Amino acid sequence: MKGKLRYGNTIIPYSIIQTKRKKTMQIFIEKDKVEVIAPESKKISEIKDILKNRVSWIFNSQLKLKEIKTDVIYSENSLLYLGKNILYTIKILQKNEKIILKNKEFQIFTKSKSLSITRIKKMYDTWLLAKYLSYVEKKIKHFSKLLNVNPTGYQIRIMKSKWGSATVSDNIHLNLHLLKAPRKMIDYVILHELAHLRIKGHGHDFWVYLEKFMPDYEKRKNWLDQNQVEIIQN
Repeated sequence: MKGKLRYGNTIIPYSIIQTKRKKTMQIFIEKDKVEVIAPESKKISEIKDILKNRVSWIFNSQLKLKEIKTDVIYSENSLLYLGKNILYTIKILQKNEKIILKNKEFQIFTKSKSLSITRIKKMYDTWLLAKYLSYVEKKIKHFSKLLNVNPTGYQIRIMKSKWGSATVSDNIHLNLHLLKAPRKMIDYVILHELAHLRIKGHGHDFWVYLEKFMPDYEKRKNWLDQNQVEIIQN
């Protein structure tokens, strides 16, 4: 479906594509067009209302694009970083794909305009892992020394529900999605799993032991519980 928005004396054409494969609505802005990809279940009237409410942002984004030589796609979508949603733009360049964080905004460099959300998330996971690998290693060493434990190793991977786990062979597993949370929450999960090398299970003794090294652990745990769905799905 095609339509037009009016902002002052400016007419902004747009197109709406609805598909069963999308769970959330996305707005993509280019120099001369606006494309909306929305779930099939979302009403056209709702989509039009959202566009009307965002017309100022759309107009100003297109103004910026006309000043830039590189093809850029502005998106109202975001990536979760340190527990906050950070907007991203897509820049079309004939170079290798990469993500950078600049001026509180993610910039995604790609060769293709048809970059899928799945591909963006995979690129972001790779970026997160590279950025936080040394931080995680540093914290594992720090807390291992504090608790006087010796983990056999650690692994960061995507986990469906758990933030982390400790194996019978004293190997620590951390959920890749955890790296989207604030650093205090990452610290909590690392300490939590290392504490299991001392005390198995989640009985009273375990929580007393954990509190000894992190008095505010419960506050951090509650934050993760409350934000788990958003972090894992983002």
